[in-house]
Order: sequence, then C-alpha cells, then structure tokens
Amino acid sequence: MNTPALSLVELIRFLVGSVVSHPQALHVLRVETPKTDLFYLTVSPDDLGRLLGREGRTVEAIRVLVEAAALGYGKAAVVDVVEPQHRQSQGTPGRSRRRDRRFRGKGKPKTR
Repeated sequence: MNTPALSLVELIRFLVGSVVSHPQALHVLRVETPKTDLFYLTVSPDDLGRLLGREGRTVEAIRVLVEAAALGYGKAAVVDVVEPQHRQSQGTPGRSRRRDRRFRGKGKPKTR
C-alpha cells in the first residue's frame, strides 16, 4: 500500500500531466507536516497559462481534487504553483500564484 503523500504526488502528476504540453518538465516538491501536506508545482514556462486556466479555474479544480483525496487520508493538502526560474528577478525566491487568486475579481463590469 502506498503512503498518503506518495499517492497524492502520483495524483498530482497524473492530473497536471494530462493538462500540460511538457509533462516531463513538471516538478512536485512535497513538504510534509503532521496535519498538512504542502505541494509546490513547477511547470515549463510555456505551460504555466495552460495549468492556471482562465481565471485560475484549472488549477483550482486540481486543488479541489487533491484536497478531497487528502481528506480520505485524514490530512489537509495545499497545492501551490511556483513561477519558473527564468521569470524571476535574480536573488528572489519563487513567487507563489496562490495568493493572487484571493484578489481575483469576478471579471470586468458589463457595459451596455
């Protein structure tokens, strides 16, 4: 039987690998705590938009599936997408995309 975190990594690899064009460039970093597993995803720069989807819908769906699977093991899970290395300015760590979705609006106001 697989350990919970390993099964969740396999689930993430399957889900994200099905969405992106370069699944071989996918890196999953797992940080395990007693109650929560943190998963940091890095994909090819070409696939970042494809993974995020419109208004973050694709990555949000992946987060929901992983969180639901983690609950089956009695743990919580957090999935974060980290920007690829070449997009960062020198000397700064990777910036997470998760905080950006909190400030996401519901779209532009409709005009008549």
